[in-house]
Amino acid sequence: MTPDELDILLERHADDSLSAEEKQRLADALTEHEWVQDRYIDRMALGAELYQQLADQPVSVALPSTSTSRSLPWTTALITAFSTLAIAWLALYFTRSKPIATLVSSEHASWESSLPTAPDSQLTPGFLKLKSGVATILFRSGAELKLEAPAHIILETPMRAKLLAGAVVVDVPEPAIGFTIETPGGKAIDLGTEFAVAVDPRSQESFFEVLSGEIEVHHDADAEMKRLVEDEGIILKKSGLEPIQARKEMGKIIASPGEDTVLRIGTAGKELSVISGDAREYLHPDMLMVKNSLLRDYGRVSIFTIDLSSIGQSDIGSAALRLNLIPSGLGLASLLPETNRFSIYHVPDAEQLHFDQGNETFLTWTEVDSLDKGTHLGSFTISRGQQRGSFTIQSETLDRLVREYRGSEIAFLLTRDTQETRGSGLVHAFAASTHPTVSGPTLELQMLDD
Repeated sequence: MTPDELDILLERHADDSLSAEEKQRLADALTEHEWVQDRYIDRMALGAELYQQLADQPVSVALPSTSTSRSLPWTTALITAFSTLAIAWLALYFTRSKPIATLVSSEHASWESSLPTAPDSQLTPGFLKLKSGVATILFRSGAELKLEAPAHIILETPMRAKLLAGAVVVDVPEPAIGFTIETPGGKAIDLGTEFAVAVDPRSQESFFEVLSGEIEVHHDADAEMKRLVEDEGIILKKSGLEPIQARKEMGKIIASPGEDTVLRIGTAGKELSVISGDAREYLHPDMLMVKNSLLRDYGRVSIFTIDLSSIGQSDIGSAALRLNLIPSGLGLASLLPETNRFSIYHVPDAEQLHFDQGNETFLTWTEVDSLDKGTHLGSFTISRGQQRGSFTIQSETLDRLVREYRGSEIAFLLTRDTQETRGSGLVHAFAASTHPTVSGPTLELQMLDD
């Protein structure tokens, strides 16, 4: 049974128009499939409020049996349900009290939530508002969501969540095929894949991009449906579904609540690390590595570019450059000073850069060393014991530079100013856009509304 077929049966069940054959089919599906049980609970409005009243309130319960549905006290209805669907309804009874997911991790996160927000917390149905940072949620079905602030999500069942604002990357293994992300005006049903979803809470538009596999995107108003495969994207608008070019468009529709719109633009793959001595076997394509080394052949810097051509002459209020720190697995933190300083520079000669990672054409240390470092845009510090977190550069200099380069491409150089105390000190790494679990460099632009 597909999700669409189940929805049709549930609608007919609500109207008491199921045939005997359809009633039996729904009963069998409830017995055999947990995701069917979850969706049935939602459609029958057995929510958290009802659950809290079960002990002493009479409730009308419509049962998908071959007999006519009746209004019964809860205890009588439950007994009747067990006689028809004993296994399924046992699961239904406890679903709302049992955890449906686990908060696996949160990186420099601040929350506004009806649920616990400490790592490893068990999550029942409820809402999460991630105000800053990155968080990973693992559903009991096996689906994994990586939530990026600012975001607002409602956890409904092990097979369903609703994203009201912000961005999330969804990774669905085979046992969780059918996992559904609802957004304002529509939903995406997974067919075994990894995909990204972003919701603009102001326009109520949703962006979907398939990173691998396949999804179905449904528009609620007109029942329009599109299937997307790898590298395809679509915007869900009030007027319908509009195909767009994936990856390059990601982030242009994500807004945070407030008076002005926030645009988030990534590197679109133009990024790399460079190592002194060009020993590229000590670099990783998913990491932007930096190190101020005592050893001649092991220093590292990273370069990335961000394309502002889509901004045109739009009015930019302010800019912030965000980087996410991740463990590199190289070197020893104890061989660093207690506090380490990092800097971001503008590279004015971006046309000289080439980002082909091939063995013949990679950017060499000599080429990078000869580049004009350009303007210093800002700095931040990291303690030697910290290997995860989100760091932001904000300055009037960055604001002016972004306004100057709107409509074109801007290049950045990332360095660690602090030198290790001895050789073999820690190599710091920040996520590249290709990192499987953490977001790469992002330029967040506060746009001034007309």
